[in-house]
Order: sequence, then C-alpha cells, then structure tokens
Amino acid sequence: EPPPKILITEVQIESAKGVYDEFIELYNPQEEDVSLNGWSLQKATEKGGLSKKNFEASHIIPAKGYFLIANQYATQDLLALADMTHNSFSISPDNTIFLVASKEEIFSGAEQTIIDKVGFGESFAPENSPALMPELGKTLGRKLAIATTSEQLTTTQTFQDTDDNSLDFETQFPSPHAKNIAMENLLE
Repeated sequence: EPPPKILITEVQIESAKGVYDEFIELYNPQEEDVSLNGWSLQKATEKGGLSKKNFEASHIIPAKGYFLIANQYATQDLLALADMTHNSFSISPDNTIFLVASKEEIFSGAEQTIIDKVGFGESFAPENSPALMPELGKTLGRKLAIATTSEQLTTTQTFQDTDDNSLDFETQFPSPHAKNIAMENLLE
C-alpha cells in the first residue's frame, strides 16, 4: 500500500524578525491521522547538496490538520506553534524541500519515496518548474483551490496540487499552523 499523500503547504525562508525564523508546514488532507515515523524532511541546494531531518515515532499529523517544523533558533512566537524543531539545515534561496516516506537520502529528486516537494528559485529537481522566491517577511504558500461535488452540491477548499511548483505556490503572508492567506485576500 503506497504511503498517504501529505502536502508541503508553506515554507518561510526567514522573517523580518530574523534569519532563523524559518518553517516548513505540512498538511494532511486524509480522513485519518498519519504517522510520520520512518519519514524524513530533506533539503537540497541548487547544486543538489543534501541535508535531512528524520521524523520521530511520536510525530503524527492529524486528519485535515497541520504539522509545523521550525528551526530551533526561531523566535519564541514561531517555536510556540512548532510540532518539531530542528537544527539540521537552514532554508535558503534556491532550495528544494522534499517530504520523503523513508529515512534514506535521496539522490535524483525523482525517487518513488518522495511524497511531495517544493523547489524555489534556481532549485534542484523541483516539481516541473520552480516557484518564485518569496520576498522577505512573506512565505511561499500553496494556493487554495475550490472543489465542488455535484452529488452533494458542496464546495470545499483544498490545496492545489498540479505537480508544478510554479503553478501551485505563490507569495503569501505567513500563516504557520493555519490555512494559507493569499496576498489578494488581504488587499480586497
């Protein structure tokens, strides 16, 4: 049975408060909780240099919920929201973040164990085309899409996932551990 689809929904490289104020947000669109035990978060530089952080047995992402990974030197505000902290790597311009259903290091960026990935700027192995670099104080956030079911006539917001980082991600206002906030929503 293949691992469940978990999405990378938001990445902050740094904030106006500091260079270590970085985070990666995951979202579980499944109807049940998902254990991240045996999985890893891996970061590649534009040349493919790799760093990784393994998830622990206690790391579970709730159904329809978020999981926030923050740098251990982030501000207290961000650390208070974090489900996991690390000092395994720093997120920089021109990086790719990989969510991998294995603790094994990836090499090509096309491994079957890669659940999701987001590359930005001049990045290594993004999904199709890389997303644009967010400006300081903003994040790279996955766009929201509207899904309508004709049988029940219900409309739900889901995260867009076309397997193309340039189409699925945009510059947004930071919203760690919460639904993403598109820039145009705040400007209306």
